Amino acid sequence: MNKKIFLLFILTLGILSFLEGYFSSSSGSLTFYAPAITTNNAGELVPFSLAVKPGFGRVFVNIENTQFASDVQQSFLLARSDAEKILGVNLNNYDFYLTVNANGGSVSGESAGALFTSAIVSVFTGKQLNQKTEISAMLASNDSLLPVDGIDEKILAAYVAGKTRFIVSSQQNIPNQNELPAGIQIIRVDNVSQAVSEMLS
Repeated sequence: MNKKIFLLFILTLGILSFLEGYFSSSSGSLTFYAPAITTNNAGELVPFSLAVKPGFGRVFVNIENTQFASDVQQSFLLARSDAEKILGVNLNNYDFYLTVNANGGSVSGESAGALFTSAIVSVFTGKQLNQKTEISAMLASNDSLLPVDGIDEKILAAYVAGKTRFIVSSQQNIPNQNELPAGIQIIRVDNVSQAVSEMLS
């Protein structure tokens, strides 16, 4: 066989192998629930799904039939950056597919930031998110966590859904904390690494 033809054959096999991996093999996927506020100002848990495939560091957000704040993609990019630091892995070699169905509810990317980070770390480590734990906290550029709106309603929604632990920023004010059910523990954390550790415990 001609040397040039042989090299071309090997190169073609390499390209086909990459394309097959990119389009058919998933590096991982996960379904999780984010605390949100409905249009009637009630709390609810909104289902998300996250799929990760080999790729080029792109983020695809499917927000069909959902009232999504415009900050969701930026928040997810910050969550990916935080997850990259925690994992010590270059995530620019993967594409992320985030899907949500809020059934008319409103979801802010900022309030789901810490949960996004936890979900990404869960997919890459294989450690499951704690099914009894919920979180709502905004990511800051220095790895700290910031407070979010509607926290009382979100905690109550988590409790109704059977959650027993709720993670918030150490800066979070919970106006009606004394009136919340005793069956849910409030966990305050300073940074995203602590939040992820609690979510995966």
